[in-house]
Amino acid sequence: WSSDVCSSDLEKFRDIPTELKIIPGEEIHNGHDCYFHMVNLNCKESVCEKIMESREMVEKAIDAIEAEMEVPAHLDKREMAWRTWFQREIHKSGGISVLPHSYGIIGGTYNVQTKVVEAVLERGLCDVYEAVSGTENLAARRLQASFWQEARAKGYDIPIVGSSDTH
Repeated sequence: WSSDVCSSDLEKFRDIPTELKIIPGEEIHNGHDCYFHMVNLNCKESVCEKIMESREMVEKAIDAIEAEMEVPAHLDKREMAWRTWFQREIHKSGGISVLPHSYGIIGGTYNVQTKVVEAVLERGLCDVYEAVSGTENLAARRLQASFWQEARAKGYDIPIVGSSDTH
């Protein structure tokens, strides 16, 4: 994702008569620390670029968040600090955050464990939950949809999206 490329690409479509709506976005990865990602949708600038251009500054910001936060023992404090930073930076970029394919399988395990998805919702660390995704694993798709139904029953009120995973 490059803001320059994205802007010029959007300009190419400006005068074409179409009902197609182009929404800029990016999938943000935190890299090697504890692999996970978020989608930054309708953003005006890239959070990925911040990570790639100044990883050291980002790590210091994550350290500061981690030092001030409390998390239950069943959660990874570093991951929750990263997720908090993602949410703040996505909002600064003018975007909305989407928690994508939480039950996709990466490296033989679920991308995001249920306890983490619950903590993300409880702490308001995403604006939208992806309830259905394009993963080929039927069990993972069912878990996402089931989790959403259970979350609704518990009183969580968060918009949902479905995706072909082409974000």
